[in-house]
Amino acid sequence: MYFKLARKNVRKSIKDFAIYFLTLVFGVCVFYMFNSLDAQQELMAFTESRHETMVALTQILAYFSVFVSVVLGFLIVYANGFLIRRRKQELGMYMLLGMEKWKIARVLIYETLIIGVVALGVGLGLGVLLSQLMSVFTARLFEVNMTGFHFVFSLSGAAKAVMNFGLIFMISVLFGTISISRYQLIDLFQASKKNEELKLRGMKVSVVIFILSVLCLGSAYGLILKNGLLNMGWMFTASILLGSVGTFLFFMSLSGFLLRTVQANPKLYLKNLNMFVLRQINSKINTTYVSMTIVCLVLLLTIGTFSSGMGISMAVSTDLAAAAPYDYSITQFHSENDPEEISILNQINERFGEEAYLEAAEIREYDSGLTLRALMELSGEELDYEEMAEIHAPMIKLSELNALRRMNDQPGIALEEGKFFLVCTNGDFKSFFGNLFAVTQTLELGGMSFELQSEELIQTELETGMRYGNMGVFVLRDEEFPEAALALQTLNLNFENDEQANAFRAGMSIWFADAETRPFHRAIAKEELYEAGVSTRTILSFLAIYLGFVFLITCAAILALQQLSEAADNRERYELLRKIGAEKKMVNQSIFFQIFLYFMMPLGLAIVHSIVGLKVANDVIRLLGDMDIVGNLVITAFFILVIYGGYFLATYLGVKAIVAPESGGMKE
Repeated sequence: MYFKLARKNVRKSIKDFAIYFLTLVFGVCVFYMFNSLDAQQELMAFTESRHETMVALTQILAYFSVFVSVVLGFLIVYANGFLIRRRKQELGMYMLLGMEKWKIARVLIYETLIIGVVALGVGLGLGVLLSQLMSVFTARLFEVNMTGFHFVFSLSGAAKAVMNFGLIFMISVLFGTISISRYQLIDLFQASKKNEELKLRGMKVSVVIFILSVLCLGSAYGLILKNGLLNMGWMFTASILLGSVGTFLFFMSLSGFLLRTVQANPKLYLKNLNMFVLRQINSKINTTYVSMTIVCLVLLLTIGTFSSGMGISMAVSTDLAAAAPYDYSITQFHSENDPEEISILNQINERFGEEAYLEAAEIREYDSGLTLRALMELSGEELDYEEMAEIHAPMIKLSELNALRRMNDQPGIALEEGKFFLVCTNGDFKSFFGNLFAVTQTLELGGMSFELQSEELIQTELETGMRYGNMGVFVLRDEEFPEAALALQTLNLNFENDEQANAFRAGMSIWFADAETRPFHRAIAKEELYEAGVSTRTILSFLAIYLGFVFLITCAAILALQQLSEAADNRERYELLRKIGAEKKMVNQSIFFQIFLYFMMPLGLAIVHSIVGLKVANDVIRLLGDMDIVGNLVITAFFILVIYGGYFLATYLGVKAIVAPESGGMKE
């Protein structure tokens, strides 16, 4: 009997359950998709290194799935509480008819079970379908070929989804049962009459709070722009605290500031149903500014996760060919206490022979005596790399650079007597040296004066693995090269084929494994750098999309449930509008505008926050490579439009069905 009643209630109130059902489906779908990598990797031809990355990614996602389960669990408990509040009068009728509270709880448990089972089935089905497309996305991130597409199903992913959401439902049922046990009959019947009290703050108080919010936010923006993200000191902490407090005060001030401001314009305030809509919004903000603050900050986190996470993932793997022009690079650093210089190439030839590689070029960097701080003083410009201010700029010989350029299939360069030119491929330092040479073109290098030959910067990487690009190396003629201390040596090698490259890498691995005879400070292969870039990009992309989806669904669902809850309380008000002759079109417009404003206020402020946040994040990402800000923002906007906009549309239709049903007889 109770199960039949529950099934009837679900079928009768399907519109009330729509947002709840949609949230469950999205949650199950996303959870399955990102926990089904074990099945997706069956379609791909992984190398050993990339297989290890896939295993690591699966483990990382498993850990993050615990956090995701907590977030979704909170959301489902919140949604279940909304459904109970929405149906207080119905539950009161059950109690009036003599049904005991535990029997009412039993009906609600059955309802939750019906919705949960159906949502679990639909979510898993949708997740399985979308995971097939995700296999293609995964293959593109790993840059591997698919061995042949066939339908895959992850039993472990499905099992994790069923277990996690089963546990969440049990907790939801427990909270619902406790909630039912606390209600009294009179409270249930008077629920619709107990609306939120409209407390208007004075205009002066609201203005003061608004000004304080602007000051807090302005201070937060200034501190984070000055401090950046890398220095986790007091300025960073203060910017986070001030930003959070400023956001809270901003929404708190709106409960009096917004209505009072519009009331000052009678034409706008008295137009159509604006008076009714604004007082409705004002009443809601008055009691939900705390939740709106949380939603705004989580939306900021969502935008940052999508944009910066994917931006970093692309930056660390973009232009790998430029960052790895040579098949293998070996570097040896030198200090004043080191013994006499020994050629790296000679050591390689002694151990492996000249037949171990196709071509080689060795380059030596010497101390020019000029620090970066001295160059900044000459140019009158400061760089963001203050921690590098005491580093000495290096200088190299023209013959060695030209040998390196031949390996890059670049033409040789001639240099006039008494002249120098600069090799630089880092974007920030290109701009810096351009400004420097606009001020002076004569520099003291190694105690001797040289004049700039050309302001054109030479684009030649000196080794594989220079992720930041070359930050500036002076080039002098061999005949005029001054005496200077050797800073480091680099040997760059190219191989004839993969077999030769793999054999050399294996030999170097054995050599480096012996701590006593390890000859060099650093050695890196193009393939290793490429594999590392692909692995980092893949892990960051998956985490950014996974967490971004969950945060976005959570924010949109909370706002939707709040609006639906308010709509149930305001049904009598809209019925009164109908009775006094309000047109159906006007009422629908007022509903649309109210929900649109409610959804856009936290999103709008989050966008303002993210403009500053992405500026700071981009300063960090530039160290790894250039971030496609426009492209990342377009992708982020697409996800927000689809998910956030989808919830907005579903909320509008749901609220309209509650307060202005088609059968309500409103005038057209």
